[in-house]
Amino acid sequence: MTLCRLGLIMLVLLTSACTTTDKPLLGESVTLKPGWQALKRSARDAVADPKLWGSLLAIGVLQATNLDQELSDQLREHTPLFNSNSQAEARSDDLSELTAVAYISTGLLAPGPADSGQWLSAKARLLGAEWASVKLTRSTASAIKSISKRQRPNALNDRSFPSGHATSASIQAQMANLNVDYLNASDAFKRNLQWGFDGLAVLTGWARVEAGMHYPSDVLAGWVLGQFTGYLAKSFITPDKEPVFVYPQLYDDGIGVRLSGRF
Repeated sequence: MTLCRLGLIMLVLLTSACTTTDKPLLGESVTLKPGWQALKRSARDAVADPKLWGSLLAIGVLQATNLDQELSDQLREHTPLFNSNSQAEARSDDLSELTAVAYISTGLLAPGPADSGQWLSAKARLLGAEWASVKLTRSTASAIKSISKRQRPNALNDRSFPSGHATSASIQAQMANLNVDYLNASDAFKRNLQWGFDGLAVLTGWARVEAGMHYPSDVLAGWVLGQFTGYLAKSFITPDKEPVFVYPQLYDDGIGVRLSGRF
């Protein structure tokens, strides 16, 4: 099944689930200053998430034993899920891109203001903030790669740790899961959708190991980075204390940004 078909199915499912909602509308409260309390709460929530500390624990076990090398060798040699290294590398690209489709489509389909101008403004703020979160997370992963200089399993280069694909898929899945929370759908539907997006991130990382591009610990580190920055990003997207709002503003000679709030 191609990436486009999967994306189309995702859009159809989301459209059937979305109408209106009693929750605050995403995008209306994007802020540059969420406050230290909101950031600390997000950091605590991240550390308390079993997906994050479980991954950290697994990294420790892999690094303390020879399992990292053994698992990498086994998956790279046998490619049980994707049949070949080249197929695994291609599918890792597709799966990571699909998580990008997930956060963009869920952001657009989450209920917004009834007024078309306000809808466009809210969606621009929301997707702009989420895109910035993804970009910052990717840049952080790239900086860590430059410092760690870990050789890839296939010896292609020394940019193995952490996995950039796993990092991207993880933060993009986090943004999609945030958007899903605001859909007017049953809890079961939203929970299954979020599990599906998390599954895409997991499969992206698995494919990178089968491709011989990363060790399992590289992938786990990417997931951790994406999870943690995703939690922090929520502080800027859904703040609850003295926000500074960011509004796109049209001028006669171009486009700018207008800020309002308490400084």
